[in-house]
Amino acid sequence: MSRSTSAPPGSADARRQPRSISPSMPRSPHAAHPPTDEQRTPYTQPGTELFREVQPLHQNILVRLAVPLLALTMAGVSVPMVAGAGGAGRWTLISVFVVVAALIALLSLVRLKTVVTDAQLAISYRPFPGRRVPIGSIVQADAIAYNPLANGGWGWRISRRYHRVFNVSGSDGVYICYGDSPRDRFLVGSRNAEALADAISDARARR
Repeated sequence: MSRSTSAPPGSADARRQPRSISPSMPRSPHAAHPPTDEQRTPYTQPGTELFREVQPLHQNILVRLAVPLLALTMAGVSVPMVAGAGGAGRWTLISVFVVVAALIALLSLVRLKTVVTDAQLAISYRPFPGRRVPIGSIVQADAIAYNPLANGGWGWRISRRYHRVFNVSGSDGVYICYGDSPRDRFLVGSRNAEALADAISDARARR
C-alpha cells in the first residue's frame, strides 16, 4: 500500500516525533528477541517471533491499590458469614463475597500480550477482544506518547482518536494503522514502544 498517514489529527499530546515503519529503517538491537525453547508454548504465534511483551493489569498503580482494598472487603464480609448470619442477609453477604472475589481474580489475572512475528501482529487482552493484523497490511506503526486520561484511562477502551486502545499503564504506545477505514487503527500501550515499532519495521523489511 502506498498510503502512509501521520498520527491522528489533533494529537497534541504526542511528546516526541513518531517513528513510521519503513523497510529501510535501521533495525534496533532490542527489537528482536526470539523465544527460547522453554518460553515457547502451544500458543506461540505463527512465524519467527521478533517481539513479545506481557503486561499484567496489576502493574497499574491504581489496580495495585484496589486489590488490597477489595481483599479487606472480602474479609469484612466473611466475618458475619462465618458468624452465622441467616435469612436474606446471608445471601446478600454471599453475593457480595462472590462479586468481590471475581473482581480480584479479574484484576490479578488479566494480561495484555503483544506479539510480533514476521507474519502478523497479535494483541491479546482476554477476556476482551484483541487484534490480529497481517504484517503486510500494516501501513503505519508510530511509537508515540499520548494522554491516557484523554482516551478513557487504562484498560480496553473505545477512543475517537485511535478507535481502540489497549493499555495497562503509562503513557507510551504504538499507533497502528492497517487500512483506509477509521476502524482500521488502534493504539497499544507498551513499556518498550520504540522496540515494538522497530520490530514491526523489521518484520516488514523481511517480506
